[in-house]
Amino acid sequence: MTHRTPPLTMDLLERALAEPATLDVPDDLKASIAASIRRTPQRSTPAATRISVAYGRLPQAMRVALVALLLLAFVAGLAVVGSQLLPQRVPIDASLTFRGDAARTGVVNGAGPGGAMALAFARTLPGQIVTSPAIADGIAYVGAVDGSIHAVDLARNVELWSADVDVAWSSPSLVGDLVVVGTEDRDLAAIDRRTGMVAWRMPLDAFVAGSPAVAGDRLYVATSSASSRAGSSTGIGTVVAIDAATHRVAWQEDLPGPATRSIAVAGSVLVVPTDVGIAVAFDAATGRELWRFATPPFTDTPVIAGGKVLLAGLDPEGLRGALWAVDLRSGEEVWHHARHSGQTIVAPAVDATSGILFAGTLDGDVVALRLDDGVEVWRQPLGAEIGAPPTKAGDVVYVATSGGLWALDASTGVVLRTVPIDGVPSSPAIADGYLVAGTQSGTLYVLGDAEHSTSIAPAASGSTLPAATPKSTAVLPAVAPLHDVWSRTARDLGMEKLFFLNAAPDGRVWVADAPRGRFVILDADGAMVDTWQPTGAAALDLVQPDNDPWGAVAFAPDGSFYVADTDHQRVLRFDSKRRLIGSWGSFGPGPGQFVSPFGITVGPDGLVYVVDDSTCRVEVFDLSGGYLRTIAGGTAFVDRCTNNVVVDGNGNVFLASGGRGDPWHITQFSPDGSVIRRMGDAIFREPVLLAPGPNGEIYATSGTDRLYLIDTHGDVRATWSGLGLELVVVGPDGELYSTGAEGVVRRYALP
Repeated sequence: MTHRTPPLTMDLLERALAEPATLDVPDDLKASIAASIRRTPQRSTPAATRISVAYGRLPQAMRVALVALLLLAFVAGLAVVGSQLLPQRVPIDASLTFRGDAARTGVVNGAGPGGAMALAFARTLPGQIVTSPAIADGIAYVGAVDGSIHAVDLARNVELWSADVDVAWSSPSLVGDLVVVGTEDRDLAAIDRRTGMVAWRMPLDAFVAGSPAVAGDRLYVATSSASSRAGSSTGIGTVVAIDAATHRVAWQEDLPGPATRSIAVAGSVLVVPTDVGIAVAFDAATGRELWRFATPPFTDTPVIAGGKVLLAGLDPEGLRGALWAVDLRSGEEVWHHARHSGQTIVAPAVDATSGILFAGTLDGDVVALRLDDGVEVWRQPLGAEIGAPPTKAGDVVYVATSGGLWALDASTGVVLRTVPIDGVPSSPAIADGYLVAGTQSGTLYVLGDAEHSTSIAPAASGSTLPAATPKSTAVLPAVAPLHDVWSRTARDLGMEKLFFLNAAPDGRVWVADAPRGRFVILDADGAMVDTWQPTGAAALDLVQPDNDPWGAVAFAPDGSFYVADTDHQRVLRFDSKRRLIGSWGSFGPGPGQFVSPFGITVGPDGLVYVVDDSTCRVEVFDLSGGYLRTIAGGTAFVDRCTNNVVVDGNGNVFLASGGRGDPWHITQFSPDGSVIRRMGDAIFREPVLLAPGPNGEIYATSGTDRLYLIDTHGDVRATWSGLGLELVVVGPDGELYSTGAEGVVRRYALP
């Protein structure tokens, strides 16, 4: 390759000869240059000759100065060219990431909105927001489940750019001028945060759901062989160390299971959580395994502070989780904190300076614990589920709950402010006086100080909750776990698998033994008093083609009842003596036909409502099976998995649905099928099933461990946690029964 003098060098020399006044040299040398140039003949000779002649006539001191300037210019030119050809070292001190730093402490040095936070503005993005934004220079970078990442100017409420990189669950990390995220395309993507253009992509062998950790000159990511959208705890995982400048793998090690949470790095140690409940520590430089520590599946994002690793074990049922403090070097337990209610604790915010950590629980408490020994300092019950780690900025702890965002005094736990925002699934990001949080409905909320906020909606008034109770073990009755009166497993009932149940007017509970096409009947105390298995023309097939057991039964006031014969695509009607008196239905999508009938209800209006799983619609019949009308279905509900149905005394129909980018919610329809309203947006997690209460209220489940009481106006009045709350029914005397995929029937007493 032929090397040329950089243009900057030639330009400098030309200026030195033509405009000596522009050179930063002593005045006496400038005068000498000027004199020499004036004495130089101005002939039409080549530029090189003219320069050579002029240079030769300069005094020696001036020639030395010019040579020094030329050398400096040449080096500068090489630097400009080299910056385009050689990999850049990463300015790590300019990095921001999930939970504030690579140690994931959740403590932010910058200012937050304070105790007077109020809504500044809200923006709707095209997909659910399940990640935490990153903020730098007044700009928030946030990814959505539709695959896009957006840059939003917080001061002006302006979207600067959006990029489609198939990001889903990976919170972004800022590395100098790049936004780095894991994608569903099995790679890392780096986006220029000034332009929104993709700077580079690095293929990986698996998915990255956590936020890339930045430490030293490396990026660290944990992977899962299963897509983060799938949420599977099966499969394999790896931890990968990547050189941030060259994008090459420095080392890679296998994990005991998939890893969909973010890893933490401090000094020479990185700690990787896994979805099988094992945290693994590695030497950050070499990848050598240092220790392992087991928690209930799965392990939340670790926090490293004060020579300890804080590990929150997240039990899928929500009732076996605890928080452990583990020695960073040895992996030995220092202390652990288990909730008196048994409820899961999410990853805490840890302030090593004050020696206090702040954790939220699924039963709605915020607890402050001493970092040294785990002793409780204060506890504040908020009355709403906390599923995301808190964040601390200044003297305020910010908490995202199922009911909104809360600001608490860090020293006392006193509630300073609440803003009612539903469905915030991840930690809020705080910087530059702003708090930024996304929701499962796809709305990005930006909160600021109320005094300077340009609110588009009023903030909630100050909380009326009492001051936090130091070292208290009491909980709010509204969020206390349900009292388990009795439970019966499938084995107890002589069954292989169970799922659906309903309560008859006589107080007995009918449990579907789907593989055998029969029902097991229990009394209110859980004793098995009878079984019923129709034969002949009434023989039942209650298992769907995908092997999902079902078995819906609904009772009329006169004692007759109806069964959704799922795999036969029909409804059977029996009298109070259990004799078959009619049936209707056939396979197909037309009126009066079914593809997969799996829910059935007799409404107070005396009509029969059948939910078709595959077509996501509700068909309405008279008691003899005469087709009347269809509710829902069509393009508005395709592939959104409508579940059970509730009908009120006015004939209004309530359905739970969600999926495909639409958050789970309840839709109320008028008797003619027109939509009246949506309720509970972004509160619920799949699956959601509904049950009518004795006084017109509705009970709605969320996930498998949460129950909500919704009044006739659609407002959530209470919420409880418990095991196996997937399908619930309410008996004639208000008793609550539940079952789910775990195969246990329970009776609960409401607090």
